[in-house]
Order: sequence, then structure tokens, then C-alpha cells
Amino acid sequence: MAFEVPDSSEVWRQIPPEEKLQLMNKSHAAGVLATVISIIVLSTIAVGLHLNWLVWGSLLCSPFVFQFASGKRWRTLRPKIMLEYLAARSAARRFAYSAGSKDMRVALMLKGSLEEIFDEEHRTEELEAEISDHKETPVWVALFPDTVIMMSERYGGAELEFGYILNDKVKIEGKSPVGEGDYSNQRELYFYCQDKLKENHIYRLTSPFPAALIVFEKKALQFQKEFMESNRLAIEPEGVNSFFGEDDSSRAALFD
Repeated sequence: MAFEVPDSSEVWRQIPPEEKLQLMNKSHAAGVLATVISIIVLSTIAVGLHLNWLVWGSLLCSPFVFQFASGKRWRTLRPKIMLEYLAARSAARRFAYSAGSKDMRVALMLKGSLEEIFDEEHRTEELEAEISDHKETPVWVALFPDTVIMMSERYGGAELEFGYILNDKVKIEGKSPVGEGDYSNQRELYFYCQDKLKENHIYRLTSPFPAALIVFEKKALQFQKEFMESNRLAIEPEGVNSFFGEDDSSRAALFD
């Protein structure tokens, strides 16, 4: 089981680029707002005191006001989101360990919405989910080399919504609207899985960050293929290392 000590640069790399752009937009919006307010205030004072140079001074100082306000906002938002991802990663590791994961390295994290698709036999559960307003749950999604964890935020901590090893009991399928390819902004991921009681479940995952969701899909399918391949090799009998198997008599008979 592998553990590593996180640092700020590592945590920052795990944040999806789309979410970083959102932070940048919020920072720029704060800078623009501060600039507009400063120009309006100084222009009002200039008109009242008949100081024309104050208007030009406010315009000349506007780039510095923008830079200061946006930088201040950025320095506030960046540590906040890094702490959120760090806390989510710690909770995801705890759930992954409980699910039986052997590798605690988080390959990818993103935010999304999880919804369970009920069949005709589970209509009662669907109605209960709609009444409790938990049909579509905001979740943190964490991808490990052998496990997928999805958890929601609750009072007192995180709650596991989906936790499965990437074995043959889980099928991942991506779907896009008709006429759009695999890289659609409306991409949805469906998880067909079977629990310990042999009951089948279907989950639908969406995300406000479609690019991160597509990357998650590609990596999850790759990890699942590698995990199942390694398990297949691990359960082969020892000594059967070739096409002919353990007994070399077949090899000799072939070349005699």
C-alpha cells in the first residue's frame, strides 16, 4: 500500500483546469468591480471639487487597482479550494481503504452530481429519494488505480455514495446526446455495478466540468483494464509461463 506526503503543488495539480479558470474569472471580476468603483468615486469627488486632474488620475491608477484587487481575491480563493481538495482526498482515501483498495494514490479528483437510476422493482426507493431531495446528489469523485470513490458532504463529515473496486462487477459507459461525439459538453457516465448482495445498480454521473469528466472516463477505463489484466495474471497457476504450459513433453512432441 503506497502513501505519499502531499505538498501544495501536488494538491494544486489535482484541481481540474476548468475549476482553476473559474477561480481566475472570480478574481478578475473582483478586480473589475474594484476598478469601476474607484473610478466612480474619484470622478464624483473630482466633479464636486472641480479637480479635473483627479479624473485622469483615477484612470491612470485603474490598472494598479485592478491588479491589487484581483490578486487579493486570488490569494483568498486559492488556499480555500486547495484545503477543500485536501480534505476530500483524505476522506476518499479512508473510503478507498474500506473498499479494499491496495493503492492509495489519488490519480484524479473532480466535482460532479450522482444519480441512481432505479428499475421497476425499486420504484419505492426512487420515490423516497425524490421526497428526501436526494435523487441527484453533489459528490466528490476520486479515482484510484484500482478503485472509484464518490462521496457527498454531510453534517459531521463525508458520506460514501459509491465505492467499488474496478473489477468485472463494474461496467463504465459514457453517453453523449445524439449527434455529438465522445467529447461533448453534455457527456454522462453510467456505472453498472453489483453489490455484495448480488443486486444490480445503475448510477449516472455528470459534472459541471465536462473536460475533467472525459479525462476521468478515459483514465477509469484504462485503470480497469490494467487492474483486471494484473488480476488475471496473478491467478494463473505457478509454472505455467508459456503457451505449452508446465509439461514440456508437448513442446518436444511438436518439434520431433
